[in-house]
Amino acid sequence: MRLLSPFIVGIIAAIYSDINAKFLIQLMMITLVCMTFWIIKNPRKANYSNRWFFGVLGNVFLVLMGINIVNLNKINHDPLHFSNFGNEKFLATVADLPREKEHSWKVILNVNTVIIGNRSKAVRGKLLTYFAKDSLLKIPCYGDLFIFQAKIIPVPLPQNPGSFNYKRYLEHTGIYHQVYLRRSEWKLLKSYSGLSLKSLSLRIRAYSMGVLQRSNLDGKELAIASALLLGQDEVLDSDTRSEFSSAGVVHILGISGLHVGIIYLVLNFFLRFLDKRRNGLIAKQALVILLIWFYALVTGLSPAALRSAAMFSFVSLGNLGKRNVHIINSLATSALVLLLYDPFLVTNIGFQFSYIAVIGIILFHPTLYGIWQSRFWLLNQAWNLTAMSLAAQFVTLPITLYYFHQFPVYFLPANLIAIPLSNLIIYTGMAVLGTSFLPLLSYWLGSLTSLLIRILGISIHFIERFPLSVIRDIPYDLPNVLSYYLLIGICILYIKFRKKSYIYSASFVILALVSWNTYQKIRIATQEKFVVYSFNKYSALGLISGSKCLLLADSAILLNTRLKALNIHSSDVYLGIQTYNELSISNYSSVVDRSVSAIVYSQDSVLYLRKSKFLIAIISGHPSRKITIPTMQLDALVVRNNAIIPAKELVNFYKIKVVILDTSNNYATIKKWRETCWVAGIQLYDVRSSGAYISDFSNLK
Repeated sequence: MRLLSPFIVGIIAAIYSDINAKFLIQLMMITLVCMTFWIIKNPRKANYSNRWFFGVLGNVFLVLMGINIVNLNKINHDPLHFSNFGNEKFLATVADLPREKEHSWKVILNVNTVIIGNRSKAVRGKLLTYFAKDSLLKIPCYGDLFIFQAKIIPVPLPQNPGSFNYKRYLEHTGIYHQVYLRRSEWKLLKSYSGLSLKSLSLRIRAYSMGVLQRSNLDGKELAIASALLLGQDEVLDSDTRSEFSSAGVVHILGISGLHVGIIYLVLNFFLRFLDKRRNGLIAKQALVILLIWFYALVTGLSPAALRSAAMFSFVSLGNLGKRNVHIINSLATSALVLLLYDPFLVTNIGFQFSYIAVIGIILFHPTLYGIWQSRFWLLNQAWNLTAMSLAAQFVTLPITLYYFHQFPVYFLPANLIAIPLSNLIIYTGMAVLGTSFLPLLSYWLGSLTSLLIRILGISIHFIERFPLSVIRDIPYDLPNVLSYYLLIGICILYIKFRKKSYIYSASFVILALVSWNTYQKIRIATQEKFVVYSFNKYSALGLISGSKCLLLADSAILLNTRLKALNIHSSDVYLGIQTYNELSISNYSSVVDRSVSAIVYSQDSVLYLRKSKFLIAIISGHPSRKITIPTMQLDALVVRNNAIIPAKELVNFYKIKVVILDTSNNYATIKKWRETCWVAGIQLYDVRSSGAYISDFSNLK
C-alpha cells in the first residue's frame, strides 16, 4: 500500500491537471539515481538515522512515475496517432464485438495505417465508429479489416449541465474521436479468419451464449444469466437495470470482483484436499489461477473479468510462501500492476468499487461478524452475509453517492436475497455450460437456473416497490468523498495507536467538511441562473432561483418523463434544483411565477421573460406570424423554430448582448443567424454545437 498510494497520486494529478512537462522524465531518473546512491552509501546493516530521506525520494519517484505513465498514454504526446493526419484514407480492424443501435452498428476500430496518395504509414489509436445500419451489407465482426475515408471528429462534450460526460469516459479508455460511416465511405478488405486469444475467447463466449439459449433460458432470464455468467450486461433492458439499482444490488449484474471471488472461494473449497500433499499448495494455487483465467476467457476477456482475474491471481500467489502475505498487500500489488499497464483504470467505476469493497470486507467484516454469534448454522450464515454487506456498503457508500446520487434504503434485505441467489445461479449456470455435451441434463439445469433467476427478479421487483425504497438526488461531491475516507483512515489509526492527535485531525476534517457544505448551501440558495437546454429539435429554457426552476419547454418534452429525466433532471444535483414549475413555451398568456420572481408575458407574437431588471425575448418562426418588436434593450434573445430577423431590423430595434440559437433551428437558419450577428456585431451562442447555454443573470449585464 505504501508504494501504491503515491503512484495513484501521480496518476490522478496527471489525468486531471494535464501536467505536461518534458523535464519530468529526467527528474524521475535523477530521483532514481539518488535513491541508488543512497542505498550504496547506506548498507543494510547500518543504523541509519536519516532513512526518512530515502522514503521522501521513494515517494517522489513513484509520484513522478505515475505522472509520466499517464503522459505516455495520452494522444497529444503521440506523433503516430491517426488524428495527426486529418481525414485521409485509413486501414482499421474491428477491436471488439459490435453493439446494435437503432440506426447503426457501434464498433471500436483499431486504426493501424494511413494512406496518403501512393504512400502508407503505420499509425495507431482507437476510433469510435458508427456504421449506418440501413446500408450495411455485412455486420462487422471482430478482426475484420476495413478501409474508410470520412470526417473524423472529436467526441462531443456533454450537452446539458450534469449530464454523463461520455467524452471523458471514452478518453480514459483511449478513445478521443468518432466517425459515422455511410456505405460509400468504407469497404471491407478482409474478413478475419485467424485465431488469436481474443478471437478464441469471443468464440467460446458465443458458444456459451448458444448453450444458454438451448437450455430453456430466454427473454429476461437469458439476459440476466448472460450478464451474471458471461458479463454481457448490454443485453439488459433499462427496466431491469433500474429495478436492481433501486434495490441496491446492481453490482451482481455483470462480471465483478464478487463473481470471481465466489469462483475463487468455491475452487479453494473443492481443492482443499491438496493442502495436505507434498507440493499440494503450489498445485492448488496453480489450478485456481488457471481456472480463474479460463473463466475470464469464457467471458470474452472483458476488461472487468481481466481486472478481477488479476486481483485474485495475486491473492493466490500471496498464499504460496512460507509466510502468507497479507491479502491487502496482494490486492495492492495487483492494483499496481494493472495501473502500470493502464493508468486510466484508476478512473474506472468498476475498478474502484471492486478494490474498495474487497478491502472494506477484509478490514471490517471480522469485527462486525464477531459482534454476534448464533449456534444455529442458518442464522450464522445469514449474519455472516449481513456483516459482509454492511462492510462493503460502509466503504463504498461515498463513491455510490458521488456517482449515482442515490441511496437504496433496503439494500440489506435485497443483498440477503440477491447474493445467495446469484451464487446459486452462477453454480447452476456454470453447470449448464459444463454439461453442454449432455443435452438432457443441461436442459434440466437450465430450467433450474431459469427458476432461480425468476425468483431473484420477483424478489428484487417486490423490494424495489417498497415505499421510499430509494433516496434520490443526494448532493455529494468530491470533497465529501475525500473527507469520508479521511475520517475512516483516522479512526482506524486512532483505534490502533490511541493518540490524541488523531482526534484533533478528525475534528479538523469535520470542521472543514461542515464549512464546505455550508458554503455550497449558501451558493445554491443565492443562485440566479438562466439555462437554454440542448434538445434535438425541441426547445427548453430554465429560470433558476435558489433551488426552484421555472421550466418553459415544448409540450412534447413536458409530457415525456424519460426525456426530461435524461436531459433536464440530470442537472438537478449539479444545479441544486429541488422543485419545478412547468409551462408550455407555446403558451402566450401572461404568468407571474413567484417561486423564481419572474413574469412571463407575450407581445406581438414574442414571448418575454422579465426578472427584476433583466429582460429576455424568445422569438419563434411561424408561417402566419410576422415578428415585429418595439425598440428595446434585451439581455438575451432566444431564437427557436427557425425564426429570422434581417440584420438591419436587428440593429435598429434591438440592443442585445447575446443571441442564443436553440436546437429547434435547422442548419440553414443557424448559418443565416451567424451572418446576421456578424454584420450586427452581436455575440452568438449556438446550443447545437456548443451544448446548453448556462449563465448567471449578473453575467447578462
